[in-house]
Amino acid sequence: MPDGYVECPVRGKVKRFNVIFEGDDQTFTIEPGKIEAQVVAAMDPMLRDLLEIACAVFAADSEFTRGGLTRKNMGEGWTRTMSFNLPVRRPEAWSKPEVCGALVEAVEFLTGDRVGFTFFQKDEEIRPIDFLPFAPEGNPFEATEVILFSGGLDSFAGALEALATRNGNVVLVTHRSAQKAIWRQEELANYLKKDFPGRVLHIQIQAIRKGHEARETTQRSRSLLFAALGYTVAQMLGASRVSFYENGVVSQNLPISAQVIGTMATRTTHPLVLHLIEKLLHLITDQQIPIRNSFEWLTKKEVVEKIFAHGAANRITTAVSCTKVRDEEKMKTHCGACSQCLDRRFAMIAAGHERHDDSMYYRTEVLTGERETDRSRTIAMDWSRHGWRLADLSLEDFYQTYISDLTRVIDGHPDLSPSEVVRKTHAMQLRHSEVVRSVFKINAGAALDGGLPDTSLLKMFCAERLQAGDPVAVSARVSQSPADEPLLAADDAGFDPDRLEVAFYHVHGKKFVEVAHLGAVGGVPASVPFGLKSTFEADRDAGLDPNDYHYVPSGQVKYDGKPGKQNVHKSVERCRKTFAEFYGAISDEPLPVQFLIQHEGWQGYRLDPMMRIIGRHQVSKAHKSASCDLPNSGMSVISSSCQRSGESTP
Repeated sequence: MPDGYVECPVRGKVKRFNVIFEGDDQTFTIEPGKIEAQVVAAMDPMLRDLLEIACAVFAADSEFTRGGLTRKNMGEGWTRTMSFNLPVRRPEAWSKPEVCGALVEAVEFLTGDRVGFTFFQKDEEIRPIDFLPFAPEGNPFEATEVILFSGGLDSFAGALEALATRNGNVVLVTHRSAQKAIWRQEELANYLKKDFPGRVLHIQIQAIRKGHEARETTQRSRSLLFAALGYTVAQMLGASRVSFYENGVVSQNLPISAQVIGTMATRTTHPLVLHLIEKLLHLITDQQIPIRNSFEWLTKKEVVEKIFAHGAANRITTAVSCTKVRDEEKMKTHCGACSQCLDRRFAMIAAGHERHDDSMYYRTEVLTGERETDRSRTIAMDWSRHGWRLADLSLEDFYQTYISDLTRVIDGHPDLSPSEVVRKTHAMQLRHSEVVRSVFKINAGAALDGGLPDTSLLKMFCAERLQAGDPVAVSARVSQSPADEPLLAADDAGFDPDRLEVAFYHVHGKKFVEVAHLGAVGGVPASVPFGLKSTFEADRDAGLDPNDYHYVPSGQVKYDGKPGKQNVHKSVERCRKTFAEFYGAISDEPLPVQFLIQHEGWQGYRLDPMMRIIGRHQVSKAHKSASCDLPNSGMSVISSSCQRSGESTP
């Protein structure tokens, strides 16, 4: 019986790639026997077929070029047509219209290509593993969740979150592809094993090409291979969940410019991808295991904050986010030019934790480094423009601007209403925009001081904003006021104590909580609301009734003051007192006793479930009618709106 093969027209000629998993002519390596040995269980024939089909798709995806590095015909112009002819152990099952149709649907959305599949009977095989007895009691590891573990910040944060907040055991499934990444994956996995003894199993699987390097680098089908690996392990161990962990901005991957279209826009963890893959996998197995991305509604900054919340800041330098792993150097682990590097660096700065992500690890310092190539400059500027302008889009404008992309996100969530998906996506993208804006505003002074390369992102972007009549900032000085000095006076024009709009942000690494039309509190009193924010967001995103929002016990509230329940209570009272003083300037009525932070005896504290989190730029808009001076703060940051009116706002 012949080996499997894939055919694809390339420049007028039909080219063939043979898919061979064994023997001297092997073109791809995948070793199910090693998976069985690590899991201590036999693999079902349908799962073995699944792995080989996913490998064949991945191999073909990297074999047939889309037009080389120049990408002259972008988008649909360089879509390929591929015909797969593959031997499988269960051809009758894979040839069913609903199964084959689901496979085609998933692969075509992932790759942007047109594909077809023909299956025929695979020769009978005899493997040594078939003779090994795998009794049910022989498996020593009871898995609850299988996590696709790349060794990046997001997957590491996800594993931390799963282990720290839920019971049960976790299996980390790693695809061993780039040699330079393996030691990092192992080091992070060992850290988790040490911190959560007996609860972590790390399975490393090699699935790579043989013979020659990939001719095509886009490789959009890799998530099918990752999901197949994770799902296979989950089935063999009886896990109840397969998890990808990636922030929603990258997962949804809205186009940052007109040039990033079609197959150039990666869809690795796109919600529709996960839905289509899950649909396929549920058709071929009796035990239907859900595939989820629990970080889908989080920004990169919010993912980073989870790592700090779980006390693993010292592992951030080990986790690599860069897409150019093959170019990694011993000290320069990040290129600083790809969108993933931009996302990571901005998130770290916005969270006030850039000291844990030293610029020495970037070949191009993201904000101030010289960008030597047109590609590096274009990606950095397009990414920044996109992030900046998101904050200017109302919900309706946002929907109209990204209607086709949002339709795909909606299709990936059949369990949610379209309006809910759009609302949640818009809210997350606004938070991402606030990250981008805050980093530029904090660092804009350096762009005006001189000394930066003309091709640095900070200088190029600030110059562009200035030319457009909307400068990022004119000056920025570190506050010389006491650490907990309030920033703004109250504005009686729009404040409603029953409908709070609250912004959380950092200025020069210092936390601030600002209530629209009332004022801002900084320093230690602001850190308690910050510590409660993640619980509030989790309850909000889960759609809980306001009465069901969770309290955080006093001893578990993370804040910047001295430890102890009494000190937490004092900090909360200082926060409320400051806001009460603001309110006293505009009203004779007292603020509600449990303003902003609610307290319920032994249950602890929570943020007001009826409040709405907004971006800092939205607070600034709310304060347009108020004085733009910063009393006693020693800080002066000029925004476009205030410069036109001769005023200044924070």
